[in-house]
Amino acid sequence: MNLYLLVMEQNDRLYEERDNFMLSCIVDYGFMAMPQDYVFLKKYSLLNIYFQIIANSTAGRAIQHLEEAAKSQASLQINTTCNFDVLHQFYVENGRKATQTLFGSNKIYWKRFLKTLKKTADENTR
Repeated sequence: MNLYLLVMEQNDRLYEERDNFMLSCIVDYGFMAMPQDYVFLKKYSLLNIYFQIIANSTAGRAIQHLEEAAKSQASLQINTTCNFDVLHQFYVENGRKATQTLFGSNKIYWKRFLKTLKKTADENTR
C-alpha cells in the first residue's frame, strides 16, 4: 500500500512539473506554446483566451492583447519553486520518445526542455 501511494505521488508530481513547464513556455512564447489540450487549458483558465485568439486570428483581427492575457494568466499559475527533478528523472528513465509524448510532441516544449537539461548540467559541473 505504501509503495502504491509513493508511485501515485511521484506520478502526480510528474504531471505538476510538466504542467508548470508548459505554463512557463506559454509565458515566454504565448499562443504558439499553448497546447491543444482543452483539459489543460481549462484547468489553468486559458481555454477562453485560446478560442478568442483563434477566432480573432481567423477573422484578421488583432491578437496581441490576447497573447498578453494568455502570458499573464499562465504566469499567475506557475510554481516558482519547481525545479523539474521528477521530469528530468522521467527523461533519464524513459528516454526521448516517452518524454516527447508526455509533452504532447510539442517542439517548443521539447527544445526548451533540452535547454533546461543543458543548463542544469552546466550548473552541476561548476
